[in-house]
Amino acid sequence: MGRLNLNKDFYNSISAEYDSMVNSDSIIKARKNILKKFLDENCKYAADIGCGTGNDSIALSLNGINVTGFEPSEDMLKSAERKAVTYEQKIKFVNTSAGKIGKEYYGKFDLAISLGNTIANIKPSELKTAFKKAYMILKDEGKFLVQVLNYDNIRKENKRIVNVTGSGDKLFLRFYDFYTDRLNFNILTINKNNHQEYNLITTRLYEYKKNELAGLLKTSGFKKISFYADFNLNPFNPKTSKDLILIARK
Repeated sequence: MGRLNLNKDFYNSISAEYDSMVNSDSIIKARKNILKKFLDENCKYAADIGCGTGNDSIALSLNGINVTGFEPSEDMLKSAERKAVTYEQKIKFVNTSAGKIGKEYYGKFDLAISLGNTIANIKPSELKTAFKKAYMILKDEGKFLVQVLNYDNIRKENKRIVNVTGSGDKLFLRFYDFYTDRLNFNILTINKNNHQEYNLITTRLYEYKKNELAGLLKTSGFKKISFYADFNLNPFNPKTSKDLILIARK
């Protein structure tokens, strides 16, 4: 097991290679089409909470939405800013965690999103505040769209290897460490030409479940909350669904 990194440090460490590891161009193209389903004619302003290197922010912007991205990792945010320029998209990026979004953003957005398992990186002691901030930055009738992994299914399958990808001279191995009371997420980066050159980083993920998230969203003020297995809005099954998609309305 690698040394456990603070979450922000973990993402700062991988920021330079993150887009190569996940193939961001493909993600942006796919997300543009996916997110279009959740945009009605009245949706003009959106917040991307935990925007990372900006893939979802750019996807929203390509759909004609005015986007503000919030991200605690300074280095991930720098990548997002550079990529937005490459895609010729004008996006505002703010270096802050979800729970510290400023009051100047209250009531500003028609839609808030937090995709790519972002909330699993937020400590339980901080998630209630993060959800309250999501509620406060939305306009009346605004929607909050969340994607998180289904940890019931991950625990059931007990597969340590998440993915193996490559780019240039690098291999990226993403894998879990399973413990009774916690789940660690690792990224091992290996030089294809010299396997003795490698780097392992590790952080903790928080295994939020449907009922816990529903309770926190209701406590934060959200009224109507719906749960799905995917972005096609198929029914959620805790035993078999890969993802848990939540749509909460203010």
